Amino acid sequence: MKNNFITKIIGATLAFAMMIGGAVGINAAKQAKELRADPGDESVYKEARFGSAYNSKSVSSYTASWTATYNGFTVSLQNFNNNNNGWNFVKGGNKNSASVCKIATSDAIDAAITKVVVTIDAITSSSVNSIKLYTSSNNSSWTEAGSYAKETGEKSVALDNPTENLYYKLEFDCQKGTGNGLVTVSKVQYFYIEPTVGTSYTVTF
Repeated sequence: MKNNFITKIIGATLAFAMMIGGAVGINAAKQAKELRADPGDESVYKEARFGSAYNSKSVSSYTASWTATYNGFTVSLQNFNNNNNGWNFVKGGNKNSASVCKIATSDAIDAAITKVVVTIDAITSSSVNSIKLYTSSNNSSWTEAGSYAKETGEKSVALDNPTENLYYKLEFDCQKGTGNGLVTVSKVQYFYIEPTVGTSYTVTF
């Protein structure tokens, strides 16, 4: 009889402990659900720059393909000239034929890019048909994301639906010019919004 009484006491104690633990677990789950990610400031996530320290090879023509790597981030270029690594910018468009000059990310960017900004240092607007941004999830099928103004300065295209793991490509559609170097580009920047964790929840027991 004594042993039976002790067994009941132990059982009741365990049941009470499990009830308390379950309540704490429910509140912990509630806290986790109410944690939020507050948006931070829009900032540069990746950046493409050009120059002897970044270019994969020395180029003196307007029909070559090569790459440039800045801070571990690589873009591929087509139909751009770097003047045998003598410039800290690139020039596209030539006097021999029409051309489409391209700057494309070599790998998908793992963050959700909110906008892509290109710095245009010089441009012969009348000889450039368009400057467009394209995105792709597979580096094969491309979707037009927007057009840049054919002007000097930092020109921006905002992404309507920022998505992780996309490739990005800029295309400068140039006519046959009266001279070489119809557009000059010194950098391309890819922006994102870095989340900051907030803790706005109420603990109730």
